[in-house]
Amino acid sequence: MTAALLLAEAPPGRLEITAENVDSVYKGFDRLTAEPMQVSAWISTLCMPPTRDHLAQERERAGPHAQALVHLYSHGVGTAVFAASERQFPVGTIVVKEKLAPDLTATGVGGMQKMEPGYDPEGGDWLYFFSSPSSGFTSGRLQNCRSCHLRAKESDFVYFVDSHDSRQAR
Repeated sequence: MTAALLLAEAPPGRLEITAENVDSVYKGFDRLTAEPMQVSAWISTLCMPPTRDHLAQERERAGPHAQALVHLYSHGVGTAVFAASERQFPVGTIVVKEKLAPDLTATGVGGMQKMEPGYDPEGGDWLYFFSSPSSGFTSGRLQNCRSCHLRAKESDFVYFVDSHDSRQAR
């Protein structure tokens, strides 16, 4: 299925994440991380479309104890939810995880957009997207994203920085 068929049609005035804008649109959002946060290589690979040899390639490339760096972005009222104790995001919220190489160049962009009620009720009505030079762009109810975020149901299916270590992200 093509990315265009997977991407829900955005209502008038709503930002639509596409293959053409995914690598730049979030640059105008609020960056939620002052410094890049470390995530484990394992967690980092969960946010990529899987390939048959992906994990073996990642282990060889990064080593067993390698860390990945990410910046997190959101915008408008979505940014306010990250700062508040209430964990319910409004329709239209976009959260972006920018994956970074050790030299801090972006290697991929993943994210989620809160859709109208009914889009995916069991998954919090989130649409997921991912883009990288090696895998291209994909979006929709991406199973590898959705299955992980289902574990964050209590916080509207979004992971937050652990309060005990502001540099660690899930």
